[in-house]
Amino acid sequence: MNTNYTLINDKNLYRRNINSNLVGMNTQFKNVNLYETNKNLITSETLKKYNVIENKGLKSELINRPYKLVLSHGFDSTDNGEHTFELNKPLKDVVSVKLQKAFISGTTDSNLAGIDYFILHIDELSKNYGDNTTNKFASSFAILDNHMVADNSGSGSKNYYKNVFNENGDIEYFDPPKNVLARLNVKLFKDDVFLNDKTLTLRLELLIETKEKLKVY
Repeated sequence: MNTNYTLINDKNLYRRNINSNLVGMNTQFKNVNLYETNKNLITSETLKKYNVIENKGLKSELINRPYKLVLSHGFDSTDNGEHTFELNKPLKDVVSVKLQKAFISGTTDSNLAGIDYFILHIDELSKNYGDNTTNKFASSFAILDNHMVADNSGSGSKNYYKNVFNENGDIEYFDPPKNVLARLNVKLFKDDVFLNDKTLTLRLELLIETKEKLKVY
């Protein structure tokens, strides 16, 4: 009889603690550490062989932190087309300022009829070039074109002007970064003339990119 194996009806097979009949025998109860045997199976060769993608956890990268800035102001004849926006949080080390959206709206009877575009000047963001004439394009930041004239529900018509980034691409870069951006001094011009007698509302949506780092996944 082959003594390397135990009989299935061996009464000592299910003894508690160490079974001397099984020590050194090739049985399913062999005293081995399965973890020690299998722990090295997950190798780069094994993963490649079975086309398994190893999970190394979430991947991340550092980007420049963006800040969304939304501003709005209603202009009238007392503003003379000028307004200063004081930011509730000064932004440091500014790399770029992108104009995502800009809108102007006002009723046609408030002397907006016939105005083809508005020129937006921001003292801190003067990127555009122009010619040597007296127009206001030079040192401006953006142009808002006449978008539509719509009926204002029985209150006359309303003029809408807009500028969106995917069409106009207005962005100001700073190299080296701007130390701090605490306010925006805005001036509006109608066509080439200083705005001084119009009633309208201006809304700006800006994305401010800074050197501050942000981890994204």
